[in-house]
Amino acid sequence: MLLSVSLLPNSSSSFATVAFAFPKVHGVFRQSIRFKVHGFLNKPLESSSGPASNQPSVILDSLRVLEWDKLCDSVAAFAGTSLGKEALKEQLGYLNQTFEESLGLLEETNAAVEMNKYGAMVDFNGIDIELVKTAIRVARRGFPVSGTEALNVVALLQFVEMLQANVKAAVKQDAEWYQRFMPLTEMIMELTISRSLVRFIQQLVDGDGSVKDSASSALKQSRDQVRLLERKTMKTLKVINPFYQQPVALLTNVRNHLPLCCISVRGIPTLLAGCEIDYAVDVSCTTLPAWTLTHCILLYLQLYQLMESIIRNGMEEASAMEVSEIDGRWCIRSGFNQRTSFEGLLLSSASGTGSVVEPLSAVPLNDALQQAKASVSKAEADVLLKITQKMQEEIDYIESIFSMMVRLDVINARARYSLAFGGACPDLFLQQEQDSFVATDASLDARTSVALHPTRKKWTVYLPKAYHPLLLQKHQQALQKAMKDVKNANAEIRRRKQQGGNITLRKETNVNLQSLEAKVAKLKEEPPVPVDIYVAHNTRVLVITGPNTGGKTICLKTVGLAALMAKSGQHKLRKFGLGILSLLPCRAFVNCCVIPNKHIGLYVLASESVKIPWFDFVFADIGDEQSLSQSLSTFSGHLKQISKIRSHSTDMSLVLLDEVGAGTNPLEGAALGMSLLESFAQSGTLLTIATTHHGELKTLKYSNHAFENACMEFDEMKLKPTYRILWGIPGRSNAINIAERLGMPDVIVHKARELYGAASAEINEVILDMERFKQNFHEQVRESQRLLKLTKGLHHKLLIARKNVKEHSINQRFRKEQEISEAVAVARSSIQRRARQYRAISSQPSQKLLGSNGHTSTMKSEAKEEKSEISEATPAVFPSPSTSRLPVSAKRRKLPNVGDSVHVPSLNKQALVLKVDPSREELLVQAGNMKLKLKLTDVLA
Repeated sequence: MLLSVSLLPNSSSSFATVAFAFPKVHGVFRQSIRFKVHGFLNKPLESSSGPASNQPSVILDSLRVLEWDKLCDSVAAFAGTSLGKEALKEQLGYLNQTFEESLGLLEETNAAVEMNKYGAMVDFNGIDIELVKTAIRVARRGFPVSGTEALNVVALLQFVEMLQANVKAAVKQDAEWYQRFMPLTEMIMELTISRSLVRFIQQLVDGDGSVKDSASSALKQSRDQVRLLERKTMKTLKVINPFYQQPVALLTNVRNHLPLCCISVRGIPTLLAGCEIDYAVDVSCTTLPAWTLTHCILLYLQLYQLMESIIRNGMEEASAMEVSEIDGRWCIRSGFNQRTSFEGLLLSSASGTGSVVEPLSAVPLNDALQQAKASVSKAEADVLLKITQKMQEEIDYIESIFSMMVRLDVINARARYSLAFGGACPDLFLQQEQDSFVATDASLDARTSVALHPTRKKWTVYLPKAYHPLLLQKHQQALQKAMKDVKNANAEIRRRKQQGGNITLRKETNVNLQSLEAKVAKLKEEPPVPVDIYVAHNTRVLVITGPNTGGKTICLKTVGLAALMAKSGQHKLRKFGLGILSLLPCRAFVNCCVIPNKHIGLYVLASESVKIPWFDFVFADIGDEQSLSQSLSTFSGHLKQISKIRSHSTDMSLVLLDEVGAGTNPLEGAALGMSLLESFAQSGTLLTIATTHHGELKTLKYSNHAFENACMEFDEMKLKPTYRILWGIPGRSNAINIAERLGMPDVIVHKARELYGAASAEINEVILDMERFKQNFHEQVRESQRLLKLTKGLHHKLLIARKNVKEHSINQRFRKEQEISEAVAVARSSIQRRARQYRAISSQPSQKLLGSNGHTSTMKSEAKEEKSEISEATPAVFPSPSTSRLPVSAKRRKLPNVGDSVHVPSLNKQALVLKVDPSREELLVQAGNMKLKLKLTDVLA
């Protein structure tokens, strides 16, 4: 056999092509095999840590202390595809987008939120995006795609088609949805779907990814040949297998003694490797000698006993000597120390595991089977190549759809995250040097610009009831887990009641259920406490004071994460899902694997509308920056980080400093902190928020209008923080009061107050009065809001009642008018009947008329009396003979329906009703070739 191998290396390719040439009767059979070469042969693409390393270390440290990576992981969990998850995670290190790009992100997220609320968004989980990417790459190179890859391409196209159908249905129902879904509407509707490609693939590929028999005649013929050869091979191996020889020999003996007796042995699947056993004996000739029939029955009983023995013990025997397929060849696997009674080829043997033998009689069948399978593979490859060629015709459209779907997955993940945690679309604005701002685009209907309302204060930051995203997520996960535990405990109690088990165990389960229910109730009663962040328009530095574990650091992180969520994302183009493999040069596929230059654009987790400026960078110095490797103390670590922040910050930056001036001598730390904050206030940042324990930093507000104070509220009665912020009030010292409440001796407490000083005590008393006033004010505000809400509810109910009364009055009036109209109709009918009778009598011959004068005069008088009574009863309703229109009181009557025929007195014609307007009491009628719009009073039924 001649084997020629040619290796075609490519510096830009991770694939090598090996061509094998085998001798054939009429030529050379060539088969090409592709295999992957790992990326260590070539230079790999940039890793995920590459672009992030291009960012300054101070930015990376700020993101780390804010736990931005954890938030990105939380958002990525809402993506439906692997590339969508990877894209969201890759956006961590890119924070260089412009204000306009951030607005575009919020528009996309807002549109996706509206689509999810309407139900127009489709789940992405039904598509294996990796297989779609592989199919595009393989089709670009001209290699056959697999059936599973082709099916996932179909799923991608059907996904987009369903998405377009949902958008069309929404727009058809209400045209306003087109603008609400913008800019996703144009993005989705511009995609082109090849329905012919979908039908072509579905005709050739089955639902499990295999090529259908009907795909080609050659494939069907080859598969039939494979199935035939497999049956022959199995039959041959079962005859050779000693496990089958005894029942077959006994069956042969029965047939030799009784040729006309039909006994079938068709086997049991689990014991006889695919056969079925039938113990039925069909004697077709009843004239046989009795001794022959008796002998046959005895043989049959032996066969039956043998089969029963196989049923009882056959599993062990069958496992010891069974038919199996090894590398595509059917063989017999024998157990350990079990000898075979036939000749064959030993394919494998191992100590303690037995051996695999291919009988000589099965070798030609296996060879033929291998050739038939090769024919099947070739026929399948031809069909898949046709699919590839069809895909190549639409490859550009498939790639654009692929790229757009990943982008939609990223946008939808942002929207789903915002909906899951109740986020609010931020009112993002651009602060200018002249303390003015550029408001967001008016197309964002969900955003309410706080600064545009003249009755509200112009806040730089307005975050009412804002939550820390990670704390809120942790609480929701704990609540969901507790509720699931309660559900499982209830199910366990029901199960034990049905089974009646041990009473002690049932009591323990009930106690466990009660504890779980108490845990759920506690989690519901104690959700994370939201914080209210209000920073005035001219404030540049906010100083927050308060006790340890009071929530100061959480406030810093909440503001920092809110700023990043409103504006964040990637700056450079990135390739996803390529791993460590280099790809062949491919113009269009590079585009399809690149996620567009889009970013996070998340809602802020707050219960009301949010207003926050666009920050170019968010810097943070939070936590313990002690470094043993660099011989830095905690104080030195903080100073180094703050120095970097000061050098990189601009007048559009947000700086968050935790415990500024801590870690050294209190006097020196306070002086350094004051100088540092004044530097940031003058020319350092747009906004600086700092927490501290130094009392000297509280006094900066009274000498510089760019400073503002706030403190964390502390409940002295319960001796624990409330995690609420008191604005405009400097924090006071609680150490001596806490010590007194905890039972410290009065002598020590009194001495401490003397050492602390009377002036400081008076200041604390003033601050305490301010805190109480603030608390009373907030309580009154909450009570006012409650009463206002109650008043609005009552006003709404009053409006509804007024509307109902008005509708009832209109209905009553209409009912009365209907009754009057009906009375008029009855009266008119009676008069007309009387008039016909009078005319009939008047037309009789004179002689008869003379005889009935008395009767006639009586009828006339009755008719006149009846007419006068009706006229007096309904003078305004009954029409006069000289008037062609109905009076005003007869205007309201039953409206005609479309298609009814009415009489138009002004034209003296019949007309067909085309349209009815009940509110205006107008009709659109057609009389001949004329279409007229008439009042209801202008026509007669």
